[in-house]
Amino acid sequence: MEESYYESILRVFTKGLTARDIAEPLVSFDSTTPAETALIVMKEKNYDAVGVRERGAVAGYMVARDTGAGLCGEYMQFFDQAIVLPDSTPMAELIRALNRQPRVFIKFLGAVGGIVTPDDLQDPPVRMWLFGLITLAEMRFKELIEKRFPGGDWQEYISDARLAKAKTIQVERQRRNQDPSLLDCLQFSDKGQIVVR
Repeated sequence: MEESYYESILRVFTKGLTARDIAEPLVSFDSTTPAETALIVMKEKNYDAVGVRERGAVAGYMVARDTGAGLCGEYMQFFDQAIVLPDSTPMAELIRALNRQPRVFIKFLGAVGGIVTPDDLQDPPVRMWLFGLITLAEMRFKELIEKRFPGGDWQEYISDARLAKAKTIQVERQRRNQDPSLLDCLQFSDKGQIVVR
């Protein structure tokens, strides 16, 4: 079955941006490094967690607030106590994981090499992704309204003031040689209200 325009765009937004696109490299220290040394770097760089290496490979991580005197290896937590996801994880799944944990570790080529925290969700790619999801929702609202009200009878479901505002926008867009329908000129919240009602 051929996918619709909406479905194809939805697929791009749900699968297109992945953990790989926003993960930060996981800074790591040998397990024999003094924990105080790692804490200095963590404080300077504002890291809440770093990797801990054993025999050259990252074997676990340590969290700044749980670390004191001694060696990094003494504070190492193994990755099975954390959420570890592949770098191909879609954004929606990554966000769900961050709802359950303060950080998510990312595997690249079979080894943990990245980290994502809630702060990384402020990055421009994530904001663009969220804007895209809002646009997709608006497209879906329009599709549902057109299907339910093919004759344009949806107008009774919004206030006169909101309808007047849409008509004003339509006139202005027509003045610019555009040809929008009145439905195209509604605000996101207006379309949502029609769908809900």
